Amino acid sequence: MATKLSSSEIEAQITLFESLKSQAFEGDVPDVVKISEIVNSLNSIPKLSREPFKAFAKSLKDESFLKGISVTNLNSDFFQTEGEESKETVNQVVNQTQVDVHSKVKAELQELIEQLNFVLFDDLEVLKDHFIIRLESNPFVSYKLMALHDPKFFIQPIKNKLSSKFDNVTFCEISEFLGQIEEGDELKNMVCLILLSPRTNDIDGIDNLIGNLKSIIESYESFENISFNENEGSSSRYKVSTSEEDFFDEVRFVNGTLLSNGKIKHEEEKIIKKLCSNFNTPLVIYKTLKEGNSGAKVIEVRPKKQFGSEYERRYIIKYATLADERKIRNEYSNFGSFIEGYKGFNQYECKYDKTLCYEGLRYSYAISDKDKHSYSLSQLIEGDNPDQIDVKAAIDRLFKSELFNLWNESTEKKRCQTSDLFRNYINTDKSLETISKILNVSREEAEKSEILINFYKIWNLTYDFHSKVCHGDLHSENFFIDSNEYLIDFGFTGINHALIDHAALECSLKFKHIPFYVQEKELDAIEQEFLLDDSFNLSYISSTVIREELIEIFELIKQIRHNSTSLITTEHKIEYFISLYMMTFRQIRYKDMNQIYALHSTNLLGKQIVQLLSL
Repeated sequence: MATKLSSSEIEAQITLFESLKSQAFEGDVPDVVKISEIVNSLNSIPKLSREPFKAFAKSLKDESFLKGISVTNLNSDFFQTEGEESKETVNQVVNQTQVDVHSKVKAELQELIEQLNFVLFDDLEVLKDHFIIRLESNPFVSYKLMALHDPKFFIQPIKNKLSSKFDNVTFCEISEFLGQIEEGDELKNMVCLILLSPRTNDIDGIDNLIGNLKSIIESYESFENISFNENEGSSSRYKVSTSEEDFFDEVRFVNGTLLSNGKIKHEEEKIIKKLCSNFNTPLVIYKTLKEGNSGAKVIEVRPKKQFGSEYERRYIIKYATLADERKIRNEYSNFGSFIEGYKGFNQYECKYDKTLCYEGLRYSYAISDKDKHSYSLSQLIEGDNPDQIDVKAAIDRLFKSELFNLWNESTEKKRCQTSDLFRNYINTDKSLETISKILNVSREEAEKSEILINFYKIWNLTYDFHSKVCHGDLHSENFFIDSNEYLIDFGFTGINHALIDHAALECSLKFKHIPFYVQEKELDAIEQEFLLDDSFNLSYISSTVIREELIEIFELIKQIRHNSTSLITTEHKIEYFISLYMMTFRQIRYKDMNQIYALHSTNLLGKQIVQLLSL
């Protein structure tokens, strides 16, 4: 055997001895054989390395004595004082061992904290009344994870998630843990996730909470309050504070204040909660998706369930005031007529309900079982695409889906005026008002402009059109994608111009997602290419689109147009251009769109249609 053990060998041997000792004394009757084995192992340790083992040897002898066992054959070196030179050498070994152990504990602590944040990242985003603290009683002992919570806090979802990811995690009510400390239970190093219920207007409750937390913290040797750094560029992933006073102040104002979402009012919450009433859970997580031009609001909700958060479903809720011409009720009727009961789009379901002030719909969220997140087409185009979803392929699959194939079977030819098919989309009075503002002329002057003259020619055109069942409002925020494709918002679903979905989606890409900073000259060149029949061919290569941020949009529009060709019966694409013209004219009204670009595109399209049809 070597004449001297290294610090790592000493640390490992002490850990092993402690484990063996625990096993030897775990029963009512000590295991004499195992104690004898420990003694023999101690005696075999090199003489120069015995100093770090003296504390353990003494604890073994004392505990054996209390259990009625005499340890007489343990080498006396473990109980003798050595000379100064030997003592200095041993102290160096002990000190180095302590440094190594402390460094290891710190590394394990950091890993535990970061893993906690990773496992509960989504939950900690929505559970506002939570804190993370570090409690230490011995700097050389590893840390355990504990979830401290209020008695009213719905702990089961967090408990399920933490238990599946961490070994030896404990869950305890705050007052119960304090009681254990007061009864003299051994203090262990802890990383504590504190989960609280809101205490608005409950000063006594907050004072009692802070008193309990203060007693717990004061029982330990050291304390840190931990906050995760939300700045992505920061070198530190979390920050710590040792100020107990600051921590208690933070608990007081966080736990005692209800921060209301200004976008969702009290009466709105009623319809949301009513639509979620059958979830049978005290916590429903939501995020706002959009507020439509119709005045309706759309949010995503997820009920926190007791078992398996990874299996929790997501839903879409859309709601509006009852005074808003019962648009929600009409959408519900459209869903029943044209969606429900047919194959496609992951078997959508829709629930309708109302309160005194609002009516709303709850759609099943058509996320596939293997996907954790879904993204709107708008998010993907704007760069939020961590799963590297192929958007172009998704558009192709959408228009070839079961439901669209079914709707395409309803196609029929009819001779009518353009206005008969687009009356629900075009408000001529409001459009005229907007155009007069953009051109900075009076309404009378705007009506005499080439744009409006051509509009009325096309608006009153009698032509052979095709109609069929369409989604009717297919834009980038109503189209969601994961490993499947699906839609929301069926307010315009019904018999429409056959190409309206393709035209609407193209308009959304052009006037919402082409950057507003692109100059008119560059946009004009793009629009000239979009007037060509060749732009319906996937193999067509643009000679003018060179900006990287425009190439993707151009390719997506080619895909949309290519998918529309199965519905175009004429050699020329005039029917598509008429539908595109009407949906482009519609965009001029909306402030969240590039209104100047929409006006310019309307002008170019109008001239082309008038020329081709000799109007």
